[in-house]
Amino acid sequence: MTAKKDLNELIEKITNDLNIEDVISHYISLEKKGNSFVAICPFHQDSNPSLSISSTKKIFKCFVCNAGGNAITFVQKYKKVNYLEAIKIISEDFNLNWNDYFVKKERQEDPKIKEIKNINLEALNFYKYNLQIEIEKNKKLKDYLNERKFTEKLIEVFNIGWAGNNDGLKKYLLKKNFKEQEILRASLIKNNNGNLRDLFFNRLIFPIFNQFNDVLGFSGRVIDQKSPIKYLNSSQNLLFNKSKIIYNLNNATEEILLKDNVIIVEGFMDVISFYKIGIKNVVASMGTAFNINHIDKLKSFTKNFILSFDNDQAGIQTTIKTYNILKNHNINLSVINFSDGKDIDEIVNNNLSINKKYFEDNKISFLDFYYQKVIAKEKLETLTEEKLKEILLIVLSYNDLVKKEIILLKIKEKFGKDFINSFIQNLNFKPLVKKEFIINNKINLKVININENKNFSSLNNTLNKYLGKYYQEEFKFLLYSLLSSSFFNNLIFENFIFINKYYKEIFDLFKNNKALLKSNDDKINYLKTLLQKFSSQREENIIKSLLENFQKNIKNENLLKTIKNINVEDFISNLHEKWRIINKEKHKKKFIENINANDDEEYNYMINKLKIS
Repeated sequence: MTAKKDLNELIEKITNDLNIEDVISHYISLEKKGNSFVAICPFHQDSNPSLSISSTKKIFKCFVCNAGGNAITFVQKYKKVNYLEAIKIISEDFNLNWNDYFVKKERQEDPKIKEIKNINLEALNFYKYNLQIEIEKNKKLKDYLNERKFTEKLIEVFNIGWAGNNDGLKKYLLKKNFKEQEILRASLIKNNNGNLRDLFFNRLIFPIFNQFNDVLGFSGRVIDQKSPIKYLNSSQNLLFNKSKIIYNLNNATEEILLKDNVIIVEGFMDVISFYKIGIKNVVASMGTAFNINHIDKLKSFTKNFILSFDNDQAGIQTTIKTYNILKNHNINLSVINFSDGKDIDEIVNNNLSINKKYFEDNKISFLDFYYQKVIAKEKLETLTEEKLKEILLIVLSYNDLVKKEIILLKIKEKFGKDFINSFIQNLNFKPLVKKEFIINNKINLKVININENKNFSSLNNTLNKYLGKYYQEEFKFLLYSLLSSSFFNNLIFENFIFINKYYKEIFDLFKNNKALLKSNDDKINYLKTLLQKFSSQREENIIKSLLENFQKNIKNENLLKTIKNINVEDFISNLHEKWRIINKEKHKKKFIENINANDDEEYNYMINKLKIS
């Protein structure tokens, strides 16, 4: 008999091996458009195809109602079933042998685990109902929820409840014919000197779900700030294991897939605070250190992790510890770096103008974060050998060679080049950063045209030439967005971001004012309005050029047909390749500028290595 397969294998098979268009076309008609597909959206009253399906990204997105996700979430929404039932439907439709993956496991599931699931579901209903009753009579609770800006919608989305002070849950579950021993196994009551009492008293209750929406357990938070124990969790049992749980994964999965990144925070309140401002791809690790269970689970959705821990020493150390756990797992890691408050909860609740852009603007690489929060604060006179070793181990383990080189140069400037080089050599590290950079980037003397005076004019000219061509392409994106609504929607769907800050600002205005851009006349009037809005000559010239080109090409049938047939994914991919080349040239220039020409030995070594063809 073959070994039973794991359910995660089936999920991976559906999301990676199946064509999403094949799954969705089981339910609705699709129209091919380049390498993608469009369709009438089934999730709202739609007359023009507003649903876009990306074959390469394996996701769908509606530009009107914002429904989106992968093949599983489509079936989940369309058939109005839970995540697990959607997997079963797809596996049956595509002959993926559901029985091999799950039915045997389901049949063999410990009856005691099923029992805990049933008890937890009843407890969830009890706590939610209890909160609605308690709000009406408990002023302290009502004031707390208002102060933390907990709306009815937030309470519903996160299924928040309330535990009173009268063993109400135990009495309720006994009335539902559960036995005391069963409730004990579910960690919802505790034995207090022979007296069975509720585990949670006078606490807000946060239920904890898995990605299939099973209730695994609960966490209770006091509303009295003086209480020594702020959070109390269900005890570990057959179902609840804190080290394997990711809070809010059930709500965040769809957004993680759409954005292709996940924000990782410390606790429930941080998740909810992000949600308040419309950022929904957020999860928390239940206060435990990140481990292989968390990594494997999240990596099945995305390889782009963003850390957003508290802005205090403990939060900084947690960020560093998490980096050390993630660095060998092929994860693209960045950090939200803020200084306006202690944590995200405090920032959002104290600043009504905070929005998504604030956090996007404050996202930096882990190494930049580490330099700002740790290295920059160290002083040579108090720097210990152990601390320097720790710093260099982290910096030299970073997988972005260019970023690593920049930070190493800063460290050498701060503490002394000879001292750092000697320290690295004595510790038998293997950085050889400059050598690696040259070999990996195939730097050629003929291209760079370096000489003893470090004349970079030819390199600057090359860079300017590349940048000029790149911005011309971005301008086309702006113009085509006005000439074709499908091109415009696909740019949004692909999360395209303009490098040119003026173009980005103008495109953001287009996105935020779509209602004003329905007809060609509307677009002309809107552009004329923008001319009055901008004060800088640069932006005014861009709008004038857009207006002129738009009016000139409104009836250019050949161009309109060309735009209609453009594969936007390929278009963006080609542009990204041009930007990669520009960055490579920038890094070469920065690298050479930082060579110490006064050090003959190093300079000769560099010259020889630069001759690599």
